[in-house]
Amino acid sequence: MGAGGMGGQGGAGGQGPAQCAVAADCQAPANVCEVAVCTAGVCGTTPVAAGTLVPTQITGDCQRAICDGNGSTVTEADDFDIPNDNNDCTVDDCDQGTPVFTPEPASTGCDDNGGVVCDGAGQCIPAVCGDGVTEGAEVCDDGNLIDGDGCDSNCRPTGCGNGVQTAGEQCDDGNAINGDGCDVNCTVSACGNGIRAGAEECDDGNTADGDGCDANCEIWPNYVCTGTPSVCSLGIELYCNDGTDNDGDGLVDCADPDCAAACDATFLGCGTNRALLVVPAKDVPAAIPDQGSVSSHVELLSSPYVMRAAVRFNITHTFDADIDLSLLSPGGLNFDLTSDNGSSGQNYQNTLLDTACSTAVTSGSAPFAGCYRPETSLASLLGQNAAGTWTLTAADDAAQDVGTLNSWSLILCTVPLTCGNGVLDPGEECDDGNFDDTDACRSTCQLAACGDGIVQVGEACDDGNTANGDCCSSTCQAEPSCRGETEPNNTCNEAGGMYTPSPSVVVQGAISPVGDHDYHSFVVPATASVEIETFSGYGPGACVGIDTVIQLRGQNCTTVLSTMDQGGIGNCSKITPATVAAARRLAPGTYFVRVEDYQNNDVIPMYNMRISFTSLCGNGVLESYESCDDGNLIDGDGCQADCTITPSCGNGLIEANEACDDGNHASGDGCDAACAIEAGYACAGAPSLCSPLEVEPNNACDAVDGPFYPDPHAIIVGAISPIGDQDYFSFVVPATASVDIQTFSGNAPGACASIDTVLQLRGQDCTTVLSDMDQGGIGNCSRINAASIPAARRLAPGTYFIRVSDFGDNSLISAYNVRISFTSLCGNGVLEPFEACDDGNLIDGDGCQSDCSDVALCGNGIVNPGETCDDGNTSSGDGCSATCAVEPGFACGGTYPSTCGRPEVEPNNNAVEADARALDPSPVLFTYRGRVTGAISPIGDVDVYRVNLATDSVVRFEVFDGTGVTCPSSMTTMMRIYNAAHAEILAETTSGYIGGIGGCSALTMALPAGTYYVSVEERGNDAAIAAYQLEVSVQSNAGAELEPNETRPTANNLPGSNVFIWGGHMVTSDSDYYAITVPLSGMSLVAEVIEGGSVTCESQLVDSRLTLYNASGTQLVDDDDDGRGYCSKIDGTGATGQDTSAHNLAAGVYYLQVRASSAASSAASQFDYRLAVTLRSP
Repeated sequence: MGAGGMGGQGGAGGQGPAQCAVAADCQAPANVCEVAVCTAGVCGTTPVAAGTLVPTQITGDCQRAICDGNGSTVTEADDFDIPNDNNDCTVDDCDQGTPVFTPEPASTGCDDNGGVVCDGAGQCIPAVCGDGVTEGAEVCDDGNLIDGDGCDSNCRPTGCGNGVQTAGEQCDDGNAINGDGCDVNCTVSACGNGIRAGAEECDDGNTADGDGCDANCEIWPNYVCTGTPSVCSLGIELYCNDGTDNDGDGLVDCADPDCAAACDATFLGCGTNRALLVVPAKDVPAAIPDQGSVSSHVELLSSPYVMRAAVRFNITHTFDADIDLSLLSPGGLNFDLTSDNGSSGQNYQNTLLDTACSTAVTSGSAPFAGCYRPETSLASLLGQNAAGTWTLTAADDAAQDVGTLNSWSLILCTVPLTCGNGVLDPGEECDDGNFDDTDACRSTCQLAACGDGIVQVGEACDDGNTANGDCCSSTCQAEPSCRGETEPNNTCNEAGGMYTPSPSVVVQGAISPVGDHDYHSFVVPATASVEIETFSGYGPGACVGIDTVIQLRGQNCTTVLSTMDQGGIGNCSKITPATVAAARRLAPGTYFVRVEDYQNNDVIPMYNMRISFTSLCGNGVLESYESCDDGNLIDGDGCQADCTITPSCGNGLIEANEACDDGNHASGDGCDAACAIEAGYACAGAPSLCSPLEVEPNNACDAVDGPFYPDPHAIIVGAISPIGDQDYFSFVVPATASVDIQTFSGNAPGACASIDTVLQLRGQDCTTVLSDMDQGGIGNCSRINAASIPAARRLAPGTYFIRVSDFGDNSLISAYNVRISFTSLCGNGVLEPFEACDDGNLIDGDGCQSDCSDVALCGNGIVNPGETCDDGNTSSGDGCSATCAVEPGFACGGTYPSTCGRPEVEPNNNAVEADARALDPSPVLFTYRGRVTGAISPIGDVDVYRVNLATDSVVRFEVFDGTGVTCPSSMTTMMRIYNAAHAEILAETTSGYIGGIGGCSALTMALPAGTYYVSVEERGNDAAIAAYQLEVSVQSNAGAELEPNETRPTANNLPGSNVFIWGGHMVTSDSDYYAITVPLSGMSLVAEVIEGGSVTCESQLVDSRLTLYNASGTQLVDDDDDGRGYCSKIDGTGATGQDTSAHNLAAGVYYLQVRASSAASSAASQFDYRLAVTLRSP
C-alpha cells in the first residue's frame, strides 16, 4: 500500500488593522482633510475641523480651499487673494470671491504694448500731441499745434531749449550745448550773448570794456568771472581803505589777507583824502637762478594818479649781497630798490621799501624785517598814471648761491577818482568837495547818519548801529543805564561806581596798560541774587577779541566770593547764580567786582560789564532763590525781609509742634487749621501733601474704595496687609482722557524704597483688565502710562478701576501711595498728547468733536481726502479757496497746514528786481508763510525774492521740485540769504551741507526784524530746472524750555508744527527732552537744532546731538552733525526720507532729546540753541 501524500500548507491569514500606541505610529492619510488617530491600539482616520485651510491653493482666484469637517474639500470666497491680469490700466481686486478688473482713470501712465497712457477702458494707448490731454512724455497739451501760445507743437512749454523757435529767440536747437551755433539762451553763438563758449574766458552779455569782461570776452587783470552769463568782480580786495568788501570774500580792507602788505605798523599809511591800493603778485613764488634773474608782474587797468608807492616782499636767499631788486613802472621808470646789501646774511623777511621810511636799506642788515628807504627814491612816481603793468625783477649777480622770490605786493597811495571833487557822481549820496567826516557828507561821499560809527555834530556817541540797550541809543545819545569807569580804579580803595542795578547796569571800561585791574562797586539794596557778565565793544551781546577774568568780592572787598575766567560768550566771563552759589541771596550792602585780562599779558581797548539782579527781595515778584516775596521788607507779616517765610502754621514749612503744613489754614484737606493731620489722611513733605487713606475692606470689585476725581491728580495712601491683600480703587473720567497711574513707597510720590508692586487698570465693569504692569515706575514700583500703554489712552467718560497688590503676594507693604493723573483731558482747551484738537468744550459738530477727535472740515489746517489744500481758514483769495481747493495762479504745498503762493514773475534776477516784484499789483513777497513756483531758465538764471519780517523770527527756507512735496537727487539747487544791504549772510556750501530733500536746498535760521532776500539757482549754474517751489515759513515761538526735562516723563510739550523752542545747554551733561504729537498717521518729521545766541552752528562751537524716540522710548534716529556746522538735524520728509525712521510715522507721541555730541570739545558742549520742528505729509 503506497504512502499517503502530504497535506497542503494552509494559506496565510489576511492582514488586520495596524497596531499603534499613539496617533504618531499611524501612517498619514492621503486625504488632506483627514488625520490619523489611534483608537484602542488600532490606527484609523477622522475628519479635520471645518474651515481648516488646504495646503495647496490657487493664487489669484479670489477663493480659498478649506475642509468641510466631513473629510471633503470645498471652496469659499477670499477677497484677499487678489488676482493679477498683468494690465497696467486695470485695478485688480476681488468682490465676494469673484475677480474684478476695474479700468484705471484716463491719462494714468502705463507702458504696456508700447503705450504710455490709459484710455479709461483698460487699454494702454500712445499719447497724441494736440488732443488737449497731457499724457505720457508730454509736458503740456493745449489742444492745438500752434507754436508760441505757451504750449508748442511738440507738447513742450514755449521757451528756450524746447526745440521750437518762437518770438524773442534767435534760434532754438533743442539742446543745452553751448558753442554749437545756438547757445542755451537761444541766441547765436558769439561774444556778448551771455553764454561762455569756445575760446571765451568770459561772456557777460555785452561787449563793453571796464566791467571785468572786455569786448573780446577776455577777463581783466585782478578780476574773476563766473557763471553764465558771466558775473565779474574783483578777485582781490585791491582798495584797502574804502570800507567795502571789494572781492566778496566777506573780509573788508585790512581784514583781507590781500591787503596784508599795507596793514601792519611798519607801513605809515596814506594819510587823509587818499585811496590805498594793494596788488599782490599771483605769479610767485619764483626761483632766482644762480647768476640769473626772474621777473614777476602785477597789472592795473585803471587807476587814479599815484601820490606814493611802496613795495613789500619776501626773498629766501643764502647770501643777500648777491641780490639786486628793481621795479619798472607802466610809464617806463626803472627804480633800483636794493643792490648788494646785507653782506653774507640770509633772506629778506617781510621787507617794506618805502621812500617815507627813516632807515636806508643800505644801512640795514639781514633779514631786513621792517621799513627801509629804497636805494632810488620812488618820489618821481608822484602824479604818474598807475594803469598798466608793473614789473619787479630779482637778480643774482654772483656765483654759488640761489634763492626764491616768495611773494611781493605793490602798494599805492592815490587820489580818489571821484569822491571829493564836489560833483555828485554815480554811487555817491553826496559830494561836498572835502573829506571832513564830522560834517553832513562823510569822506566816503555817503550821507552822515546815526549808526555810521562816526560821531557827528549833535551826536554824543556812535557805536555803528541803531540798537538800544548797548549804552549808545538808537538816536546816538548816551544811555543813562550805562556808566564809564574812572581811573585810577586799580585797588579796592580806588574802586569806582557805587552802581545800583535797576534791575541791571552796564559799566564800560578798558584794560590798559598791560596788567591793569579795574575795581567796580555796586549796591545791593535788599537780599538779592546777582549775575555779572563781560562783553566786548560798546554794549552787551558779543565777545570778540578779548579774554577776561572777573571776581565777585564781598563787602570788605578783600574776600573773593567767586572767580570766573569764562562762562559767558566766547572768552568773556560770567558769574551767574544758576551755577555759582556765592552769587545767590547776597545780604544788603556794597559789593565789588574786579575785571582783568586773562593772564594779564594784553590790553583790552574796550569792554563792558553788565551787573543784573536775577532776584531782588521786596519787588513783589517770586524769583529764584526766594521762598516768598510780598513786595515789602517787613518781618513778621508772613514773608520776612530776606524773602524767607515767617514761622507760623500755614506757611508751608513744618515747624515746632506741627505735624503738617500745607500752606493754608483750611480744614478738610488733610491738614487742619492747627497744622494737625486730619483723620483718614496721611501727609508728607513741606509744604505738606495730604492724601486720603484707603478704606478697608476694598479687596474686590464689590468692595471698592472711591470714586476719586483726579484734578488733574488724585493720590491715595494704602497698605498691603495681611499678606495676599489686594486693594481696589475707582476713579472718574469726566471726558475722554489719557491717564498716568503710578505707585510709590511711603505717603507721597517721589520714591520707591523696599516695595515691589503690581498695578492693574480695569475697565468700567471692573472685571476687564485693560493693563497689568509689574514695574515701569521708579525701582520696583509700577506705572501704567499712556505714553507707552495704548490701553491708557483716550478712555471714554465713565468710572474706571485700579488694583494694587504685592508682587508675588508674599510680602507686606506697610505704606504705599498711588497717583492717578490725566495726561490729557478733552475739553480743557489745551492740545495734549493723543488729541487731534481741543476747543475747550464737549460739543460735537463745531470742528472738534466731544472726544477731541478732528472733524474732516475744510479750514482745520489738515489736508483731508477730497481737499487739495487746507491753510487753516475758509477765506478765498489767499491761494487756498473756501472749499480747500488750490486757486488758479497759485501753488500750495504742505499738509499741516498748507502754504500757498503765486508763480515767480521775471525779471527777478537781483534784489532791485525783487523789490519791483514785491510792489507789483499781484506782489511776489514773503511776509510770514508762503510759497512761490518758479523755474531756472535759461541756464545761469538766478531767482531772487524779497522777505519782510515784522518781528524777530526763526525762518525755514526750503526748495522742492515742481510737485511741492519732494525733490530728486538729480535736481540740485543752491540757496543764499541776503540782508537789506544785499550782502550775503548765509548760503549752502558747494561741498558739505545740503539742507533739503534730495538735491534741493533748505536753511533754517534766526533773523531779526527787517528786510531780507532769498535767491534760488541751480547748483553749479550748468543746467536748467523746469519747475521748482520755494517755501518760506516763519516758525511759531513755543517759548523756552522748562527744567527739569532730563527724562521722557519730564519732557516739555512742543505742540503743533512749524514751531521752535529755546533751550540752554550750559552744562555738558545736560539732556533736554521734548514731547511732540503726530496727529495723523503717515506724517513725516523734520527737526533741526540751530543756534540760540550769537555763537553760530558754522563756528563749530555748537556741537549738538539729536535723538528721536517713540512713545515707549525705543530709539528711532540718532544724529550728530547733519545740520549746519556741528548742529544736528533729523529729516524724514520727501518721497522716502533721509532718515527713514522719521518718515511715514504712526499717529502718537514721540520724543526728541537734545544733548551735546559725545565728540564735542569742552567749549562746544555748552551752548544756547533753538529746536525747530515741522510735520508734513509725506
